[in-house]
Amino acid sequence: MQRQSIASSNIATIGWEATDVQAQMGVLEVEFKGGEVYQYSNVPQSVYQELLQSPSAGRTLRDAMRGYDYERIE
Repeated sequence: MQRQSIASSNIATIGWEATDVQAQMGVLEVEFKGGEVYQYSNVPQSVYQELLQSPSAGRTLRDAMRGYDYERIE
């Protein structure tokens, strides 16, 4: 998955890859500045877009990802 850098004090990069194009759902991948990488399942593309545009991506991630399944991959 391709990730892109964002301006954040805690998050280094984020990426999103569609798993259901019709429903615009996919996997959100977040790399934190400490090197940890997490994948969140069944995330709407709109949440990814919100993270890209947020003045506080860390706060937006914390608030938006409640209830989503995730796993640490690195």
